[in-house]
Amino acid sequence: FTAENVRLSALVDKGNSGVASGTGRRVSSTVSLWQGSLPSPATDGNYCVSKPAMAGRLRGVEIIAHRGASYDAPENTLSAARLAWMQGADALEMDVHLTGDGRLAVIHDEDLQRVAGVARKVSAATLAELKEADVGRWKGAAFAGERIPELGEVLATVPAGRRVFIEIKSGAGVVGALERCLAQHGPPPGRAVIISFDRQAARAAKQALPRFEVCLVVDT
Repeated sequence: FTAENVRLSALVDKGNSGVASGTGRRVSSTVSLWQGSLPSPATDGNYCVSKPAMAGRLRGVEIIAHRGASYDAPENTLSAARLAWMQGADALEMDVHLTGDGRLAVIHDEDLQRVAGVARKVSAATLAELKEADVGRWKGAAFAGERIPELGEVLATVPAGRRVFIEIKSGAGVVGALERCLAQHGPPPGRAVIISFDRQAARAAKQALPRFEVCLVVDT
């Protein structure tokens, strides 16, 4: 997202709960089935349409900020989450891994190499150790000093009426901590969706949190 434009990194058709995520031709084809064609992708590979055009052409579609406003801010950070809400996102998608001390770190990869240049495994470190890493500088000097947030910190940013999609990245072992976190920080079942590519993780999440929508993500 930007102030004048919205980049579509994930779309949810509210009518049938279908999900399309990603960029490029694959998203264009999926969107065209719902609302007609969109402009050609920008050079960064994301679709950009003006907000007035969005209102007219994407009626009934929920705009989800993938890893927060990750085009403009470091992915999966508090800056990315807050910016997504400022830019008008309907929902926020984030990734969670279980740390070595049983906490939920919001980060996509299993280690810090890509976002911090540190070869440290998330599962082998405590949350405090992970927070020592700078995960913002790679995106620009303005974000230097950004830290890996805990899931509860990101949930605290969610405005009334908005939703979150929590992707389990580290298997079914994360579910106990996720259950405790949602009980403590919310949001309620209607405003939080749990997703995962891991079938066992999705099954365990549904068993532990039956009131929450749980979706298995399939890569086609």
